[in-house]
Amino acid sequence: EGGGGGSSYGGASSRLAGAPSQKQLLYAAALAVRHRVGLSFEVLSSKAACSAFIDQHSQEAPPDSPPPPAAVPAPEGASPLFRDEDIPF
Repeated sequence: EGGGGGSSYGGASSRLAGAPSQKQLLYAAALAVRHRVGLSFEVLSSKAACSAFIDQHSQEAPPDSPPPPAAVPAPEGASPLFRDEDIPF
C-alpha cells in the first residue's frame, strides 16, 4: 500500500516543481500592466509559460500611452482639503 497516489494533481512537490517563482510572477505581472495585457492561467501556473511570456514582453516596446494629466494648482485663496495636523503620520 501507500505510494502511487492516484490523485490527478500529483504530489505537492510535483505541482510546485513546474510552478513559476514569486519573482517571475511579480515581473510577469509588471510586464502585463505595462503592456496592458492579461495573464493566462497557464502563465500563472507554468514556469515554462511564464518564462515565455517574460521573454516575449520584455523585448517588446510598451504601447504608446497618453501622458498623465498635469496637476492643477488650487485657486489662490482656496481653503485646503485638510490640515497638516490632521494627518496622523
